[in-house]
Amino acid sequence: MTANEMHVHSDVCKAGLQKLLDSAINWGATLGNMQIYNPSNKCLEIVVQHGFNDFFLDNFSSVETTGSTICAMAFRLGSRVCFSDLNQNPKFALMLSRIGTNYFNAVQSTPILSKDGLVIGVFSTHFPQPINMTSEMEEAWDAIAEDMATQIENHVPEVIPSF
Repeated sequence: MTANEMHVHSDVCKAGLQKLLDSAINWGATLGNMQIYNPSNKCLEIVVQHGFNDFFLDNFSSVETTGSTICAMAFRLGSRVCFSDLNQNPKFALMLSRIGTNYFNAVQSTPILSKDGLVIGVFSTHFPQPINMTSEMEEAWDAIAEDMATQIENHVPEVIPSF
């Protein structure tokens, strides 16, 4: 099942994930997305999002887990990846020039782990300014990731990868 098919099968899950994503954004972000891992194409696919323009969604609605995106890095590492100031990282200069440096300047991506410890998705929040991540932010995002995992496992168990 693809992330897009999940929309049809579980509006309850989608609404719950959107609410959780919105709570993650409340930590100073203006944009965010939540992706589920699709083992059939080895991609992370956006299920819910907040605030992104069409250019971003057209280019990042599905990203390969082997890619260089921040969310793919978090997926592979199985731990949070945070770039507190993208302007200081030449690797992201081209991306920022395409989407506009006023769009976002900092990103954190947190993996969503199944109860078996497998990465089943990632959620990311994007900040308009560089950030100084605090332990309170990390604790909140970890709790949100756990709640997202519960939503996914309870409402759409068929998206959980089997390895």
